[in-house]
Amino acid sequence: MQEFMDTYKNNIDYIENFLLETVFNLGSLHERESNNFSKLFKVFPSLELTYVCDEKSMI
Repeated sequence: MQEFMDTYKNNIDYIENFLLETVFNLGSLHERESNNFSKLFKVFPSLELTYVCDEKSMI
């Protein structure tokens, strides 16, 4: 686990930039919601570990 954390710390800028670009390039999530995000998860399986929220669900 320490090796993983060291790799993350050494590459945090690259990792965060990749994640931000990926999310921004996804486009509208509402369009993908209709097919339950299945195509999106095939391309980025790790996104299954995320969740979508809005202002109402954050209360």
